[in-house]
Amino acid sequence: MQLHTLPVECEILLCIFNRQDDKLRLVQDHKPQERVTTHETMQRCDCAAILAKNSVYLYKHQAKPLKQCIKKLFVLDFEATCEKNEIVSPQEIIEFPCLVLNSTSYNIEAKFHKYVKPKFNPISPFCTELTGIAPGTVENESEFPEVFEQFTKWLEMQLQTGTPEEMIFVTCGNWDLKSMLPRQCALYNLTIPEAMRRWINLKVAFYQNTGYFPRGLVDMHKHLNLILSGRLHSGIG
Repeated sequence: MQLHTLPVECEILLCIFNRQDDKLRLVQDHKPQERVTTHETMQRCDCAAILAKNSVYLYKHQAKPLKQCIKKLFVLDFEATCEKNEIVSPQEIIEFPCLVLNSTSYNIEAKFHKYVKPKFNPISPFCTELTGIAPGTVENESEFPEVFEQFTKWLEMQLQTGTPEEMIFVTCGNWDLKSMLPRQCALYNLTIPEAMRRWINLKVAFYQNTGYFPRGLVDMHKHLNLILSGRLHSGIG
């Protein structure tokens, strides 16, 4: 199975919530980790209902169960300055990508994508090799405060089509929204939007639906017999 048009996080989401092949359809239904064979009656998996029922996916300072079905998944994957075998301080976001995935149609409804010029540390050769982002890529781009302002305005526009309870962010792990964004915003004394204070950890969602806790995206692809397309460590690549 190969999906060419979506970033790797979206591929995994589609396979978790509505996968059909010659062997198994892996979904979360009334019973955790239930597997339904293709020889049985197939019903389209309701992605929003799955997320609403499984509040364990949510990470928030004051986590509460969802009361409404989720209609939009904001798939986010930061790239940041880095160095081999060294800690970069402060680490800075250099790519800010976000796709809005409709949880019913699985269509991409909107996209935000900006490169960010780091202020404190330049992009290293190792970082370029890992992410594909070179110093020249960000030379004429804005620094984080301006990009973040553009993103928050874009986010507000997306929220106008529904309620905050009908959308949630999705990240592979907790690093993006639990660690990286708070540190980045603290550098400039910026306020994090309330919508970005809760999210779904894709690794946890994967475990809840397969019984296997993955090390990362490559591991998820192997477990689902998917062909990896695009580039790792590239926000939208």
